[in-house]
Amino acid sequence: MLGNATLITPVPVTDLDRARAFYSDLLGLPVLFEDSPQRIIIVGVGGAMLELGEHAAPSAGHHSCAVFQVANPHAMDAVVEALHAAGVACERRDAHVRLDWDGRDVATFDGRITAWFRDPDGNLLQLYARDVSA
Repeated sequence: MLGNATLITPVPVTDLDRARAFYSDLLGLPVLFEDSPQRIIIVGVGGAMLELGEHAAPSAGHHSCAVFQVANPHAMDAVVEALHAAGVACERRDAHVRLDWDGRDVATFDGRITAWFRDPDGNLLQLYARDVSA
């Protein structure tokens, strides 16, 4: 029924200009649409979109609001290093599976690689890749 629909995930933010700088300038997601009166920016990511909508208060949760699948698992460390260079800290999370951190901000489990970080409003974002060596 919805197999051909485009996924648009809402991400609440408190400062749209700061969100644009983070999602578009830092993460490199192209701005596809902007509605200044409504205080909304839509950025593209693969075949999906994130709707950055300005709200009076943040509503960051404990679960990832968006997961970015990194195509090349060998690039995961480079992506994390680029986030660190931009002042974005990764965080270690408890999960329903045993995670092996190996002293890094990147965890491995069941042939997968993952890392978590937050946007300026505290929304939890996740990087994910399948480990081709597993």
